[in-house]
Amino acid sequence: MELLEALKIRKVTRAFSDKPISDALLRELLKVAINSPSGSNIQPWEIYATNGAKTKELRRLIDEVAKDGKRTFGASYSGMVPEKYTKRSAELFREFRPYLMEMGLKNDYILKGSLHFFHAPAVAFVYIHESLTPMRLPCIGALMVYLMLTAQAYGLGSCPIGYVRGVDDVIRSLLGVPEDLRFVVSVALGYRKEETPINRFKSGRVPVEENCRILS
Repeated sequence: MELLEALKIRKVTRAFSDKPISDALLRELLKVAINSPSGSNIQPWEIYATNGAKTKELRRLIDEVAKDGKRTFGASYSGMVPEKYTKRSAELFREFRPYLMEMGLKNDYILKGSLHFFHAPAVAFVYIHESLTPMRLPCIGALMVYLMLTAQAYGLGSCPIGYVRGVDDVIRSLLGVPEDLRFVVSVALGYRKEETPINRFKSGRVPVEENCRILS
C-alpha cells in the first residue's frame, strides 16, 4: 500500500473478527513500528503485547474489577478544556451514532468496547519510564502511528485505546510491568470485522486552516 494512500484512508477499527493473528506476525508489526523516530535515538518505549489466550485472560480480569462501577476511566486533563476541543469530541459521538443504531447499540458500546479492546486478539501496551515524561511522550506518539500504519499495510485493523488506564493496576499485575514505567496508550490489533457497520465509520477533520498556520 502506498504511504499517502495509507495516511488518507486509515481509520480506527471498533469491531474485530475472531480470526487470530500469529505471534510471528505480531512480532513483525512491532519490529517495523520501532523504526519510528525518537529524540537522541533514546527509543523510550517499553512495549508489553498480549495475544490470543493472554488477551482473553486480561479481558476477563478487567470485567471482574470494572463491574462494581467504582473505577474512573477516560482522559484526565490538566485544566479547563477550551470549547472547540470538547465540541469536536461531541461531534464524533453524533457522527457515529447512526452506525451504532444500525447495530442496535448505544454510545456506551464505545466505552464498554474499549475495555474489551473491541475483542481484538492482540493488544500492545506502551509504557515509558517515569523519568522520561513528559519530554519523550512525543516519541510514543510517533511509535503509535507507525504501529497503526504497519498494521494497515499488513491488512489488519487497529485502535488506540487510553481508556483502560482505569485498570492499569490489573494490566501491569498480569503482564509484570515494573512500577517505574508509566502507561501511555494501548493499541488493539487484529483483523477487521468488515461487515460490522461501525467499521464503515471514519471520523472527520476540521479544515486545515482551522488549526494549522503557515507563516512565510
